Amino acid sequence: MRKIKKIFNGFLPVVLDCEMSGVNPAQNALLEIAAFHLDLDQNQLVVGPAFHQHVIGFEGAMYNEKAMKVNGIIPDHPLRFAIEERVMMEKFQDFLHQRIREVGAKRAILVGHNIHFDLNFLLACQERTGIELPIHHFCVIDTATLGVLMFHETVLSKILKKAKIDFDQAQAHGALYDAQKTAEVACYIFNHFLENKAKD
Repeated sequence: MRKIKKIFNGFLPVVLDCEMSGVNPAQNALLEIAAFHLDLDQNQLVVGPAFHQHVIGFEGAMYNEKAMKVNGIIPDHPLRFAIEERVMMEKFQDFLHQRIREVGAKRAILVGHNIHFDLNFLLACQERTGIELPIHHFCVIDTATLGVLMFHETVLSKILKKAKIDFDQAQAHGALYDAQKTAEVACYIFNHFLENKAKD
């Protein structure tokens, strides 16, 4: 049986999606984060347990009107049950460390759609809080690239359609839903190539 860290060169693959108040990691806030680590089941990659938190924007953060309209987040809505950025980072650090230890990986490698965007926001959170995450700081796996490789598509919804994975546009731009769908398509593409490699 394959070990997941062997497939990913000693790393634990963690699918990530975040919602932010704009596109500048230094000025805009990370407002929602969702992540799934990938598991192996009978030599097939599958979606593992989730991490999900709503986050209170850091003091002085700027909120871009267009970005907030897209993600639909109301920062001060009481039912968000948002937590401070530092608390989120501590919880995410624990989530990562636990599974990294279980599989014997070196650290996590982030997987996602245009994932460098999300990574830069996480690194900004890390700098503000001083809480170091056990992730690779520049090497990532981008599902936009994987989508081009397999389907000649870069848009997540189009990649999902060609993979015959259900996608509800009404739920898009929610971190948990987007991370779930990104994880499903990442598993689909990786399993396709792993199966073909096994036949060689």
